[in-house]
Amino acid sequence: MKHDAIVTKVTRHAPHIVTVHFTLCDGAAPVYPFTAGQYLSVYFDETGVREGKAYSISATPWDNELAITVKDVSGPFSSRLCALKPGNHLTVSSPFGFFNVHDDTPITAIAAGVGVSPILSIIRDELKKDAARPVSLYFTAPHENELVFRSRIDELFSTATQAQAHYFV
Repeated sequence: MKHDAIVTKVTRHAPHIVTVHFTLCDGAAPVYPFTAGQYLSVYFDETGVREGKAYSISATPWDNELAITVKDVSGPFSSRLCALKPGNHLTVSSPFGFFNVHDDTPITAIAAGVGVSPILSIIRDELKKDAARPVSLYFTAPHENELVFRSRIDELFSTATQAQAHYFV
């Protein structure tokens, strides 16, 4: 199912990396139910790509908005998404995917660049449920400024009793 959405905020992490925050316009709720780790598809009619392009949801199910984090790779979708401004509209799908936690074992996650988006969503959601849950995150990027969400991760992990983040550049 496709949904009309409006951009509420754009956070620039680096010259070519943004998080686009948005809410839904086509229903009573600003967000739809989803599970941390899921993705959605974005549609731009002018691209001619009917199936859209998939992006992981950066938000958590308890946030009041949806968000996706995008690296501009000069593609037809990433360039358009990185150029969005608050007030712009976009079309998104309902959530898909099963990249999520299925038990209460310790979490060990490996991420690179903006690929940390669904992992951070999962970790934030799981630590809200259990701040004592053991979490290890191994996060790499080609440049220091591409360790998106690093300050957010450090802040989150500082309040968790058994969480460790390891960064590699």
